[in-house]
Amino acid sequence: MLAFDRYQGGPRGALVLLHSLALDRSVWDDLIPHVEDHFDVLAVDLPGHGASPGHEGMTIESMADAVAEVIEAAGVAPALVLGLSLGGCVAQALAVAHPEKVRALGLLDTTCWYGEQAPENWAARAQRGKENGMSSLVDFQVARWFTPGFNERKPSVAERLAKVWSATDVDDYVATCRAMGAVDLRDRIGAIAVPTMIIVGEEDIATDTTHAESMRQRIPGATLHVIPDCGHLSSAEHPETVARLLEEDLFARV
Repeated sequence: MLAFDRYQGGPRGALVLLHSLALDRSVWDDLIPHVEDHFDVLAVDLPGHGASPGHEGMTIESMADAVAEVIEAAGVAPALVLGLSLGGCVAQALAVAHPEKVRALGLLDTTCWYGEQAPENWAARAQRGKENGMSSLVDFQVARWFTPGFNERKPSVAERLAKVWSATDVDDYVATCRAMGAVDLRDRIGAIAVPTMIIVGEEDIATDTTHAESMRQRIPGATLHVIPDCGHLSSAEHPETVARLLEEDLFARV
């Protein structure tokens, strides 16, 4: 069973949070205060991340299966599911393979496919981590996670997440990179039939607005919001804005 924190605060059903690559449930620490009074919040550590063990041959689909088990065991199906980056890929796979577990979908700074060169690109990133250690990638990641201005104003956020990144098991990181390089949900997400909202930072260089637009076009009824002056981890850089968009759009449709 995957590790998770549960905040049983609200009457509006369950909200499951799925984090980004080589981080853990703590990436949601700045958003949770905005939603915990309204929802039964489950912040989950994905396989091979945080306190959750990895498993052999990890794929985005197998991660989604593991999240489905948590939702079932916690007795919160169907749940609203928010996925950030890697977590957004897992959330889409969950909605496709386990539609009975998902009530609505929030996709933050993510994609359904990383492109033709994805296997090679992700393999190269994995190799750098394997050869030089996770800490060697921190500067690269921080520059993608947040805008320069945010890092100057609130350096403690990147510093906190960099510690989580550096503590990630490198073999689990390599396995997850392979999974992300292989993911291609383009032909499957058209089957998603629940309210879906997509958010992307205007300055997200990891999964830019073209990725967001591609998902919007493929998922029936999906809406798209672009947050100005925002990098890849929108819920950590602009939690108030993300919470407002969720309330005005996604939560209003369920």
